Amino acid sequence: MAEKLSLKLNKYKVCIFACCFVFVLAEAFCSGSSEKNKAKPVKVQPVPYQDASKKSRDIENIKKQMSAKPVVSLWLACLLNGTWQDDAEVNAVYLEAQNAALKAYSKAVEEKDWVSAMRLYNSLAACSISKVNELPWSVQKIENELAAAASLEGKKTQTVTKMSQFIRGTVTVWVDLGFKIEGGAGYANKVLGSGFFIDSRGYIVTNHHVIENMVNPEYEGYSRLYVTLADDPEQRIPGKVVGYDKMLDLALIKTEITPPYVFSLGSSQDLEVGDKIYAIGSPIGLDKTLTSGIISATERPLLATTNVLQIDAAINSGNSGGPLIAPDGTVQGIVFAGMLDYEGLNFAIPVEFLRKILPRLYAGGKISHCWIGAYGKTKKDDYYQDVGLEVLYLMPGSPAARAGVKAGEIIVALDGKRIKTLDEYQNELLNKIPDSLIAIDCVDKNGNLVRHVVYTQPRPEMPSNEVYQRDTIENYFLPLFGMQLRTAGETLNKKNYYVERVIPNSTAEENGFSSSDKIQITKFKVFKEENYAMAEIYAKRRKSGYIDIFIGVATALDSPSYF
Repeated sequence: MAEKLSLKLNKYKVCIFACCFVFVLAEAFCSGSSEKNKAKPVKVQPVPYQDASKKSRDIENIKKQMSAKPVVSLWLACLLNGTWQDDAEVNAVYLEAQNAALKAYSKAVEEKDWVSAMRLYNSLAACSISKVNELPWSVQKIENELAAAASLEGKKTQTVTKMSQFIRGTVTVWVDLGFKIEGGAGYANKVLGSGFFIDSRGYIVTNHHVIENMVNPEYEGYSRLYVTLADDPEQRIPGKVVGYDKMLDLALIKTEITPPYVFSLGSSQDLEVGDKIYAIGSPIGLDKTLTSGIISATERPLLATTNVLQIDAAINSGNSGGPLIAPDGTVQGIVFAGMLDYEGLNFAIPVEFLRKILPRLYAGGKISHCWIGAYGKTKKDDYYQDVGLEVLYLMPGSPAARAGVKAGEIIVALDGKRIKTLDEYQNELLNKIPDSLIAIDCVDKNGNLVRHVVYTQPRPEMPSNEVYQRDTIENYFLPLFGMQLRTAGETLNKKNYYVERVIPNSTAEENGFSSSDKIQITKFKVFKEENYAMAEIYAKRRKSGYIDIFIGVATALDSPSYF
């Protein structure tokens, strides 16, 4: 854990709803091998936002973007075609957009740009374009090339007979930031972390927050990265950042040495509470430190879109980026945080997330993740079974809104893969690349199955701030605080609202709000540096006998419920 890392527990919650008919329809659509249960082809839902007067302008816009933004032009043409299916001019421009995307795909394959090839292939498949099945490079071949470039398995360079010998595969990561002045005196300013070799070519995995100043464009000071080996802590070995992922707090760095030992990536999927684990790192600079413990919990929602492992192995500042390993030495997680004020409360990122992004880390640069500008929660039926992801809110102008997704729809599949929970959707979305298209299948309010082709944008670091910038206060209070409002007039230049709905397990419910409450928002402010928003509310709450009260509520600017 780097010195400046700050974490908060209990940021995110999961809410529960009941809906039996959605479960029945979703299961009939996504499962079953018999002819009776097989899903019928789902047509792309027409998007009615185009009209005849704008058709020519839309076509012109599509043609302008074909060369520079082939995926965007393909998406817009797909949406236009959904509304004007029998229009010859629209059909022609849709075909032209398809050919532009196919040309860009072929160029990516020729240049061995496998990340772009994957992005374009998935976009063509999302639009159900038949020519995608005729391409010489299938999605499986592209995935194989990505995996080969990433050397996912690694090669062990020595035989291990003792647990202590695994330490040779770890390093101490240092980021030298020069000097800082405090109280008139100068001090060496360094960030300390850990890392481990995953490749015989000298590639090392660590945490993003350890090397953040090396890649942060807003940092203008001095910075230099180097590592020290466990067997030779005196020698400073220069390193460079290859790729990094801020959201998952992972980074890949490169050194020009032959590692004494290379770790193999294992799995955390079979881990259960009570299983034995080991952590290796350099707490407060004490290199070659190995601690042991057990898995305390397996699904803690500490990162923006993923659950992490909670462990009780001793972790301190400097452990961040070190491996969490099984007794056989395979990596099961990456240590990233400890609560210094609470003994035994420490966390690690499951290795599966590293596997998902490792090819893109090797490709280099910043990794961005997808979102479509929506907010929702897991939906449950009357038997408390998970049936899908309910869309509760759509940001104005977002790809989801433009694609015709509506609040109240239940997402039951993403690119043909069955989705039952918010976590499943987020995990599947980690496999997608921004600036690509996805096909999401939904059950609408009338119980019909509909398909939406949606463009994916890079997920903002603070989605709530994006919502705040684009929507009205009565709308953005739903994704921010879990409180749906309705205007109830204006007094003394202050708007009054009725609470129409409170999302279970939300900030609003935790603060005692319920439907029919009357509120007045006296102050609202976004604190971007601290990553939270705060509102001061004058309320008459039903649960308090409608007694007047002032309440302050706060929430983080990111949440797994944004997707």
